[in-house]
Amino acid sequence: CDGLEYKYLNDTLIEIHISGENYKHKSYGYDFETIYDYYVISQDGKAKQAESNRKFSFTKFADIDPSYFEGCFGKFTGEDGEEYGVELLQTKHLTMEDLDVMRNEIFAEYGYKFKSEKWQKYFGKFDWYEAKHDNVDDQLTDRDKANLDVILSVQKKMKGKEKEFTKPSKSGYAAAG
Repeated sequence: CDGLEYKYLNDTLIEIHISGENYKHKSYGYDFETIYDYYVISQDGKAKQAESNRKFSFTKFADIDPSYFEGCFGKFTGEDGEEYGVELLQTKHLTMEDLDVMRNEIFAEYGYKFKSEKWQKYFGKFDWYEAKHDNVDDQLTDRDKANLDVILSVQKKMKGKEKEFTKPSKSGYAAAG
């Protein structure tokens, strides 16, 4: 699960792909996870982290493919009766719920007024979210539209087969209690 890779997306943007237990970002709701961070390189050669309101920032900065949903994601869960108290459940892919959040946060960033109470409550807790528009299709970038297509395509393939994608497994690791 441990790894660090980087690539230049263009002359001014670097993508850093970090996976494993040593990176405890918790942005997706995991105790450890595979994550992508982005840095903008200024003309004087200095790097500054690119900002995004999106938990899944890669949808803002990169033209994604299904590999962005794969990695190593772990949550400590439940009492296991052992000295350390909890088991670690690892998955190899983001869940359907993660992909739902990913898809809807793209719309939320543009101020989409969600009709569902679930998404109104979810995004309503963020300072950056302001429900302003009934439709934001004309505000979406070409990247947003392409990335939404990728997300929906993967969700369609996952429907009814989530465990085949996530491949949940118990790990030998345990948290100190």
